[in-house]
Amino acid sequence: MVAGIWGGVLMGIGAAWAGGCTVGNGMVETSLFTFPGWIALLFFAFGVFAGAKLWLKPAPRPPTPSPPGPPTTATPSPTSSARTTPAGTSRW
Repeated sequence: MVAGIWGGVLMGIGAAWAGGCTVGNGMVETSLFTFPGWIALLFFAFGVFAGAKLWLKPAPRPPTPSPPGPPTTATPSPTSSARTTPAGTSRW
């Protein structure tokens, strides 16, 4: 709650300092193709990316459960490539 209050205060200060808010910039300045509007939009996107990298972390994955029943062991098949051949002979 405290972080939300401080975030709102800082957004208000930033909007007053910049002479408008991000919505006003996005709807007016970039639609008029003004250079400062596009520069501001670029830095808005950079700020969102940086903030997401800093504060958003992916949730850890839960371990995958093993299937019920007795464990199975793999037995090599007769066509397995693990067969050996005498030295100097070909399998084919």
